[in-house]
Amino acid sequence: MKQLMGVLVLCLSAGCAPSLRFTRPTPPEASLGNVRTVSVSVTTDVGRNVENAVVSGLLTGEIPVPVSVNAVLEERLSVRLQELGYGVCPEAPCGEGEMNVRLTESAVGTEFTGNGLRSHARITARIKVKQHDGQEPYDFTFWDRRSGRVDEAPALVRGSADSIAQSFAVTLLPGRQRVELQLEDGGPLRQGVNLLLSSNWDGAISYFTQLTQQQPELGGAWYDLGVAWEARGDWGQALVAYEQAAARDRKRMYLDALETARQMAPPPQQQQQGPVPVPIPG
Repeated sequence: MKQLMGVLVLCLSAGCAPSLRFTRPTPPEASLGNVRTVSVSVTTDVGRNVENAVVSGLLTGEIPVPVSVNAVLEERLSVRLQELGYGVCPEAPCGEGEMNVRLTESAVGTEFTGNGLRSHARITARIKVKQHDGQEPYDFTFWDRRSGRVDEAPALVRGSADSIAQSFAVTLLPGRQRVELQLEDGGPLRQGVNLLLSSNWDGAISYFTQLTQQQPELGGAWYDLGVAWEARGDWGQALVAYEQAAARDRKRMYLDALETARQMAPPPQQQQQGPVPVPIPG
């Protein structure tokens, strides 16, 4: 109790800076660069698949099942791309780039297990996107494994293809992150801080923008403006504000916020190019 009273006295005499808790948007894990319309092709590493089939067949008595993995995965990836706002060409070369999907494993078969015959699907896909200028902005590998009844092989392949296509789409979608940021408070900052604490991002941005124009050397105003832009999800504007704050005062929280914004802010050329990713259900 005495320790708590000491903290309260300290807060009353020196002032305790408030903290803002919110869920901030985070940028996508990857992008397709300047590609907005792309062709999609799926190829199989035949040598690897033959080797896997022979080894697994010898060990487990596996019986290959003829299912067109390539065609199914190409169709599911094309659908996801279109849902994200990209155009899909019928064949290469066309559009601004090519999506090349290399299947290093695409085993589909039936094998003897302790529970009798079971069907399985094992797919590993490396997805690369190449722009027509030769650059490759996207390169990720995804895999999926599943098993089921003997008659479920086609459904298993489609399920694996859906899972890989969904994992691909997630890398292009923004995320969410729970954070708590300390605010600068007091004097002319108080009104803007109250707007932030009430989740009025636009009001806080307007207030702190005006305050930075009136008192450009006030580092706390620039910092709180950066917090407001960050909470709103605009990392580019947040970066600019944090740079201004750090230029006026080398406080640790200013520098930490600046470093985070540098990591999160998209490159300038990506801020005006490409379709805007939209959430995909399922």
